[in-house]
Amino acid sequence: MKHKALYAKLLAIFFLAVILGLCAVGMPLKTNNVNTALASSDQVKNFNEDLNNASNYWAHNHKGSAYFRNGDYEKSIEEYKKAIEIIENIPGENWDDVSKEEMDRINHESHVSKQIFSRYGLIEALEKIGQYEEALQNVDWLKRNQIMKGKEEFLKKKLEGMKQNILQKMH
Repeated sequence: MKHKALYAKLLAIFFLAVILGLCAVGMPLKTNNVNTALASSDQVKNFNEDLNNASNYWAHNHKGSAYFRNGDYEKSIEEYKKAIEIIENIPGENWDDVSKEEMDRINHESHVSKQIFSRYGLIEALEKIGQYEEALQNVDWLKRNQIMKGKEEFLKKKLEGMKQNILQKMH
């Protein structure tokens, strides 16, 4: 149930980004000179690459989830790792009017938030096949990186509970 709610939120954000992107692409381009035309062309190319990456990311997540439900945990792990790799390799944004430190923070938070769904699925699959060390590494990654404004204590307890559960299974 929690995965469905998270999935619904992420899907809504994705569709909002797609709609905004399509609106931007559909707007008439001001081509005062060759440089402006090239910049607009690059923006369309970058948008299409982002759309392709998002589509591939969700495809791997869906496959990971389907494999998990069918009990094929090793294939599930492969798919979740592919989804995470896509997010980790997406280039960050770069806005001229934002400091480098702030841009680095924004890009880090963006990469983290896009991996959350995959990380939880990966932890579950790793736990099912007894790869506890790697599951713990992913729990620790979530503890270091995931932020839920206003719900830090809840998140801390949830992740610590997951960690304790995995440690018990190890012994």
